[in-house]
Amino acid sequence: EKMAPASANILVIANVDPSATQKLNLMRALHTFPVLHSDQAITHALDQALKDTGLSYSGDIEPWLGAEIGLSGEISMAQSSDTPVVLYLTSRDDSKAQAALTKLRSGKTGSALTWQDQTYQGVTISVGTPRTSSAKAGAYAYVDHVVVIASSVAMLHEIIDADQGH
Repeated sequence: EKMAPASANILVIANVDPSATQKLNLMRALHTFPVLHSDQAITHALDQALKDTGLSYSGDIEPWLGAEIGLSGEISMAQSSDTPVVLYLTSRDDSKAQAALTKLRSGKTGSALTWQDQTYQGVTISVGTPRTSSAKAGAYAYVDHVVVIASSVAMLHEIIDADQGH
C-alpha cells in the first residue's frame, strides 16, 4: 500500500499465499470450472496466459513470487483510452525476479519495444519505447523487493517517491 501513488484512485491487493483454510476453499471453488479441474490445470492456464510475454508462470514467476500481488490505477470516466495502471508483485527471491524481468524484454511483447535503462532516486527503471504504433509503451523497476510494471515512467516516478516517503 505504501507504494501506491496518491494519484491512484483504485488499489487492489491480493494475498496469493492465504491461510490453509482459505487456500482450500479457493482451490475447491476454482476446481469447479472444467478447465481448472486440478492444480496442474491452473498452472497450465497461467503458463498459457503468459505465453506471448516470453515468460512462463511455472518456470519464470512462481519460483520468486511472494505472498502479495497488487494493481493500482487511475480510472477516469472522461478518458478511458489511456488509463495509467501498475502491477505490483512481491518477491521472495530478488535474483530470480530480476532474471524474469530481463527475460521479459526478449519475449514477443518485450521485443516489440526498444529498451533503455535510467536511474531515478537511486532506482533503475527500464523503459520500453514502442517500435511501431500498434505497441504500447511500458516500464518496470524493482523497488524494495517488489517487481513494479507500469504503463508509464511517470507512474514509476510516483511509486518510487511514495516508497521513499516523498
